[in-house]
Amino acid sequence: EGTDGVICARGLCVIAEEESSELCVLTDGDGGSQIICEEKEPSIQPGLTFAYLWPRALLLICSVLYGTNFPLGRLMNDSLPASAATSTRMLLASIA
Repeated sequence: EGTDGVICARGLCVIAEEESSELCVLTDGDGGSQIICEEKEPSIQPGLTFAYLWPRALLLICSVLYGTNFPLGRLMNDSLPASAATSTRMLLASIA
């Protein structure tokens, strides 16, 4: 535990570097403690890139679909017979 930007473990506190190119972890094994360092993957920067916008677009599409489910279901039940409405909903669910 520590304050923002400070990492403490086993009585040793260090200042975290956000721009570091590697991530190091202290592990305990049979032979004692070991420090294992791995290269960090570059983070996705905000902007008009596919990697940044794609997850946000999917979330927006899912939100719109879930948000319109009940109003569209009510309209479909009012305008179609019950068997046709149920068949249409099951057909759409099997496609998705």
